[in-house]
Amino acid sequence: MLRKHMTGLLVIIPLALGAGCPGCPLIPDLDPMPEPDPDPPLPIEQRWARLDDALDALEDACQPPEPTFYLEMEGGTIPARFVPPVPQDWDVYALGPLGATLVEQLRAGWRAGRADPLVTPDEAEMDACAEALEAVAGDACVHRQPNDTPLQSCDPQLLFNGTVPVGETCTSPLQCQDSTCVSDGALAEDCGTCVVLLDEGSRCDLDTECAAGLRCRSDLDDAPTCRDSGFVGDACPEYTCDLGNTCFEGTCTPLAKEGESCADVPCDPNLEVKLSCEDTDNGPRCQPVVRGEAVGDSCHPYAVAACGALGVTGLLCVPGPDDTGTCQAIALVELGAPCTDLTPEGAPKLCRGGLSTTYCDGSPVGTGLCTKRNGEGEPCTSAWGCADGTYCAEQDDQTLACEPLGAEGETCQNLYGCEAGLSCLWRPDGEPACQSFGTQIESFYADFCGY
Repeated sequence: MLRKHMTGLLVIIPLALGAGCPGCPLIPDLDPMPEPDPDPPLPIEQRWARLDDALDALEDACQPPEPTFYLEMEGGTIPARFVPPVPQDWDVYALGPLGATLVEQLRAGWRAGRADPLVTPDEAEMDACAEALEAVAGDACVHRQPNDTPLQSCDPQLLFNGTVPVGETCTSPLQCQDSTCVSDGALAEDCGTCVVLLDEGSRCDLDTECAAGLRCRSDLDDAPTCRDSGFVGDACPEYTCDLGNTCFEGTCTPLAKEGESCADVPCDPNLEVKLSCEDTDNGPRCQPVVRGEAVGDSCHPYAVAACGALGVTGLLCVPGPDDTGTCQAIALVELGAPCTDLTPEGAPKLCRGGLSTTYCDGSPVGTGLCTKRNGEGEPCTSAWGCADGTYCAEQDDQTLACEPLGAEGETCQNLYGCEAGLSCLWRPDGEPACQSFGTQIESFYADFCGY
């Protein structure tokens, strides 16, 4: 029965199409179906998801190592407010203009742009950013300068296009169309104006005000102007040359690379392999920095993590008489015992509990004694004199006493005065307050009036 039914359908269908039907109108030829796009464009939310995933992968690849020495120093627990020094061989932890990590800067700028109705994402730039992040995922922990890194291709000002025309008001550097937002610093809702990017020779304050290819530079006695300056061969006072160049005999000259002479030009500090200027049979040459791994190893006393990360290895590169050094173990001493700072000749002695309950009174001037840190309300004489959870603050009578660390949004006096994850930063109203760097950066992009 089923077979007959199916056969009947096969007979009826061609008749319905007019096949073999004298006098029936012919069905016109249909255009062939287009080939599907092998790489269809991603919806915008999928593009953001790709960027978020790439940034997460980059950050996950660069987690700090276990701070084993500091754990021993503190009896197994490191105070929350203390962030162990991170080896600066890691791109993701390099400091940016406001002290935030590059990753934190990017996340904050992206959030501000996505929430602003006056900007639109640039899909081509988003794809370029994702490709750059994915390309460095494997070697993300190789140190690069903040302005010489693949993360710069993900700058919020590249990823968003403004829609506000020239001459109209703006409250964010992301909002202007083919122009830049210039603020008068007033604390008003509409404090900026979209201004055309400046031509060569125009007075400026920031690189972002200048047209493509120009930078805001000044000579020693002149006001800064937009100029095509700082490149190799350009005339210079010392501070106008771009990254990778130095001012030598009045001309921007490339910094010396590995194996090149450093008799007149310094070694380039912006390379993946750190260099130092060493005497060789061929005169001073840039050589890879020597890093030690164990007690007694040779090391370069001025290199970052010359004997490994301090909080991990407990080793320090102690300088010798000829600009070389030797890795020596840091000794932990008890309350009341003599202590020294981190750069003496000889093995340094740190106070046990020196991150939370003790400090070396007299260091870093020289030697001192391990001294108990005071608690809330007790007097202090230095930033190190207060116990974990408090900081040394000036009182109304001009004396110093330990006060609790500030929570987010609370006022603060100095960079030691905030809880873990916060810093004492200026607010737009001119008052210092405990903020996260991400909050400040996001506020700048969302409404930079008053900054």
